[in-house]
Amino acid sequence: MHNLPDDTPEQELQLSSDEPAASPRRKKQQQRYASVAKLFAGLTIVAFAVTIYVLANRNSSASKEPVKRVWTASGKIPEVEVLDGVGNMKLAQHATDYIRSAGYDVVEMKRNAEGVEGKSFIIDHTGNLDAAKQLALALGISETKVYQKINPKLLLDITVVIGEDYPSLAPYVHLKERNVR
Repeated sequence: MHNLPDDTPEQELQLSSDEPAASPRRKKQQQRYASVAKLFAGLTIVAFAVTIYVLANRNSSASKEPVKRVWTASGKIPEVEVLDGVGNMKLAQHATDYIRSAGYDVVEMKRNAEGVEGKSFIIDHTGNLDAAKQLALALGISETKVYQKINPKLLLDITVVIGEDYPSLAPYVHLKERNVR
C-alpha cells in the first residue's frame, strides 16, 4: 500500500472542511469590537482636530507683557473713540476689541469725518497725555503721532484714528500672525 505523508493537500482540505464555521455569537462579538475600534478612532480624530483648532486660534498676544491700566486725572478709565480712517469698519471693530482688551473703555466707533488717513494717530482731549501715549504704545503708533487738542466739552478722553498704515499696528500684526499659522 501506498502511504501518503501526513501533510498532503487532500488531508489539509479534509481538515479545513471538518472545522466548524465561526459561530454567530463570535461574529457579533467581532463586529462589536470593530464598532468600538471605529468609534475610538473617530473620537481620537475629533479630539486631535479640536486640539489643532485651539492651538491655531490662541491669542498670540497672551504671551506678551500686559499693558498697564491707565487712569484719567479724575480716577476713571480713559474713554476712547475709534475712527475708521481706512474705509473698512471691520478694521475699526478689530482695533476697538484690541483697545478694550488693553484696559480702555471704547465708547464710540465710527467713520472718520475727514475721510481716509494715510497714517494712524491719536488725539488727547483732556490733557492726560500719559494715557494717550500709553495707548499709542499699546497700538504700535509712534509717540510723534500723539497730539493734544483739549476740549472740555467733549465727553471722551482720547480719539484713535486708524489709518492706511494699519497693517503695521499691533492689533493687525497679531491678526496676521494668527492667519499665517
